[in-house]
Amino acid sequence: FKVIRNGIDPALFENIEPEGFEKFTILFAGTLYGTITPDFFIRALDRWLKGVDPSVRGNVQALFYGMGCEKAGALAKELGVDEVVKTSGLIPQEEIFRKQKGADLLLLIIGNDIRSRGVITSKLFEYMALGRPILAVVPDGEALDILRDYGNFHHVPHDDYTAFTQALDTA
Repeated sequence: FKVIRNGIDPALFENIEPEGFEKFTILFAGTLYGTITPDFFIRALDRWLKGVDPSVRGNVQALFYGMGCEKAGALAKELGVDEVVKTSGLIPQEEIFRKQKGADLLLLIIGNDIRSRGVITSKLFEYMALGRPILAVVPDGEALDILRDYGNFHHVPHDDYTAFTQALDTA
């Protein structure tokens, strides 16, 4: 037997020109729902920003594209980091691919419940096809095993603020 977990069409990514960002950019593209929430990421980003030189704050942005991303914007506003966290709805596929390819880190979030350990989102394969570093807020499980094979990632377990700080400090 050969297990094919998921995949992508490499032709979709052959001629993607990266969008240039002036700031260090962390980008999430997808849908936030159920246990896939931006809460830990936004709270950890807020803590990290409070611990770095103030000049860094103006040179970082976290962009959320997709359905349910208004949740990220609402929490960012509540915490006072809405000048760093920007949200948008769905945008055309070619445009999101350009943005993803130009980002410094691609944010992958998988829920933190027992069932999520077996989740392998198609977003993971898309991110890997783009060849960018991945900031993976994921539980131990299938997705993390695939990321270990990929190699270009920072694993941040849910609610591990120390791991988050280390990931951003070394990204």
